[in-house]
Amino acid sequence: MKLVSILTIIIAILFSNGISNVNNNNVQDYVNSDPASVCEFIDDNFNKFVDEYNNMASKEKLEIWDAKFIENQFEIDINECGKEYKGIFLDFDADNGYAIIGNDYTFLDFVTDGVSPYEGIETDKYYFSTASGYMYYKDNICFGVNESNNADSSYIYDNITGQSYNGQEEGEIGCGKIKDPYLYVNDKYGSGWVLSSSRSLDMIGYTQDELTCYLENEIEDDLCNVYTEANCWVVSAYNVLQYMADNYWTRMPKNYKYSLYYPSISEPRIYSLYYDSNGNNKTKLLRYNNNSQSVYQTHLKRNVFSFPKLYNETREFVNSKFGKINDGSIWNTSTIIESMANKYGYHVNSVEYVAWVAHADSATKKIDQGYPLLWSTLNGTYDSHTMAVCGYNYYSRTSGWWIFKTTKYKLFYAIKDGHATETRYYDMSGHVGFSAIIALEF
Repeated sequence: MKLVSILTIIIAILFSNGISNVNNNNVQDYVNSDPASVCEFIDDNFNKFVDEYNNMASKEKLEIWDAKFIENQFEIDINECGKEYKGIFLDFDADNGYAIIGNDYTFLDFVTDGVSPYEGIETDKYYFSTASGYMYYKDNICFGVNESNNADSSYIYDNITGQSYNGQEEGEIGCGKIKDPYLYVNDKYGSGWVLSSSRSLDMIGYTQDELTCYLENEIEDDLCNVYTEANCWVVSAYNVLQYMADNYWTRMPKNYKYSLYYPSISEPRIYSLYYDSNGNNKTKLLRYNNNSQSVYQTHLKRNVFSFPKLYNETREFVNSKFGKINDGSIWNTSTIIESMANKYGYHVNSVEYVAWVAHADSATKKIDQGYPLLWSTLNGTYDSHTMAVCGYNYYSRTSGWWIFKTTKYKLFYAIKDGHATETRYYDMSGHVGFSAIIALEF
């Protein structure tokens, strides 16, 4: 025989006495706000639960919900904006949707149509992240559930159609180069989003252009296109190192300490790729255009640069370790940070999360502790690019009915992208693709 809880008896008495408009003030006096208690309340009073939803749906001109019972329920690990706890996943009968119960009478997702995102999936652990959506673990490997992922799949569509949003740099598409994330989130995802939490680190945004020794000139007719070195993997590492030097690592040179850098002396092999022994440009034919005219490459000639001292040391290390300045990997970026820290007697371990969707929320804890991250993409706004993460913004949108509320979140990383000194933002909730988060463990 099923034991009837005190909670159920109290609610039954309330309903039997004709108190049909149970509100927050009386129900929440008897129902704890933790997921398990809320789940028990819904299960014991499911008809009332559905009726209250449909009362709201009728007023808001939404479709009536036809759920009859909870078909399945189980515990799910939740990461809500970096806070981890146990929630409850509800799967309603037939194709009547599903929901996730979080803390404080809040649904982190509530869907009234469709089957469970975990339908047919055998898993060791169910996992939900407010930034990245539904996931699960199999043999300690995290997989995303694409069909119901909170990450907006229109990201891929954006790149095909060239869709741009308010708050984004003019002409840019995808999830990056966002100047005003508030305008962006309310344009892309609909109105009603507000800033719920944020953190920003005081990081100087050095750019690829100002830290380039070999500016490439691609000349076609009277046109000259100028390109920097493909040095984002070095610049992003340096931005992190300089931040640490300015804020934590007192033995490292501060940002105001400059010194001269001579490429012909400090990196002779790389220098020789662009200039001969007399310092003359090695002009390179790239291709012929549609008019059979030559398109060729030269490099802007400068013999000496005045760079921050720490950057000079970082660049010299990169030259000695890798023998190149172009096209490094995220693992190379990690090596730069670890090696330069070790040079000055500091220990840091860089951890690359290639399965980034499982770590987008939890990585914000590092920002809260005052430490930067690195974000590397292979597609989207920046194509293949690595950048420093210097903060985050969470935006939320909440709706409510009866004693419940449904809250959705969108996560934006604040970044120094190496293209602009100013802070830009990246829509982590909208990004889809092979990428990586690099966290620093001290």
